[in-house]
Amino acid sequence: AEPFLNGVAQALTHVRDGALANVRIHHGDALEVLARVPDGTLTMLYLLHPDPWPKAKHAKRRMMNEGPLRLIADKLK
Repeated sequence: AEPFLNGVAQALTHVRDGALANVRIHHGDALEVLARVPDGTLTMLYLLHPDPWPKAKHAKRRMMNEGPLRLIADKLK
């Protein structure tokens, strides 16, 4: 899940160059994808770069907030 077009383009380049067939890319917010996952279906979730916005004014966008963490917890077995 990547909300920025340049990030999606770079990911697609890596997929093509690596001839990867098991990759799914979502151009948008990761929370949109996570909301569609049924509760209790995940056994593990990797959260890479959970705080890419170090400024306090961007705190609402972080995955390590109460709302996203509650959503993640619901998805885990």
